[in-house]
Amino acid sequence: MEEKRPGEHFPVFEDDRGTYVMSSKDLCMIEHLPLLAEAGVDSFKLEGRMKGINYVAGVTKVYREAIRALGSGGFRVNDRWLRELAMFSSRGYTTGMFFGRHPDEDYNFNGEAYRMSHELIGIVLDMNDTTAKVSMRNRVHVGDTVEYLTPGLEEQPFSIVSMKNEEQQDIQSARNEDTVYFPVPRGVRAGDLIRRPKQFRRPEAEKTMPIS
Repeated sequence: MEEKRPGEHFPVFEDDRGTYVMSSKDLCMIEHLPLLAEAGVDSFKLEGRMKGINYVAGVTKVYREAIRALGSGGFRVNDRWLRELAMFSSRGYTTGMFFGRHPDEDYNFNGEAYRMSHELIGIVLDMNDTTAKVSMRNRVHVGDTVEYLTPGLEEQPFSIVSMKNEEQQDIQSARNEDTVYFPVPRGVRAGDLIRRPKQFRRPEAEKTMPIS
């Protein structure tokens, strides 16, 4: 209970790991942008400090699309936006105190750490037709399934059918900090990110789109 708010109690959660006083989930208001605009908000700040490029690029892309939709009228939440936001590292999402008291279930008191469904694989440095020069940020093998953070290609799995090193020799795998070349779908641009589901496995029967 606060001194200036007599009779108003706020939850304090405790378990065998400690006490949780200020441990909220991350604020996410993308589903309520029209209400913010109606309230006079005309600028949005995305929290990017201490975040990696995967988070900053992905979240900025989603909110850029949402703000464009808001400006065009007839705003509707795109389910893909919510799925994409779930791909990036977060503590789960909440609307905080925008609609009144912070819901108890929106405190992160159950011991969950940061969560994400996808991990960064690499960054496209340059393009030559449909061959990408990629700076790797994770280990990858020929035959692996990846996704591209490219408008129009979201959530589509593609397989890496071949890969070359900087000497243009065929290779079967690459790791963090390697620079490699491999075919990518048309539309991929320099600066686009490459990612894959975090619990990555290579099931034999998975249907992917090979790039020839």
